[in-house]
Amino acid sequence: MKPRLIGKIVSAIIIAILFALYMRHDHVKGGQMGREAFLAKEGVRFDRHFANPDPVAVDVVASFIMFGCVFGGYELLAFIGSTLVKKAGGATDNPTDASGG
Repeated sequence: MKPRLIGKIVSAIIIAILFALYMRHDHVKGGQMGREAFLAKEGVRFDRHFANPDPVAVDVVASFIMFGCVFGGYELLAFIGSTLVKKAGGATDNPTDASGG
């Protein structure tokens, strides 16, 4: 298997695990707060973000920044992973290098 593909697969797995851990942490924290405190916190969140939404331009700019950070982080992890696989196994992305031609 190509090192670049292995790096991308490992990156996707790492991001999925981190997201799952974040969700778990958020659920545990919400459960520890108790029902009334959780509902009060969600009420404040609703008042701040949903009752008076930001202009569309702000949401578009924030989406571009967020997407750039997530995609950039994914590509960085994929690059690091593929580099580590190449160094560990001596593999290359070019199939002609392995055959000596």
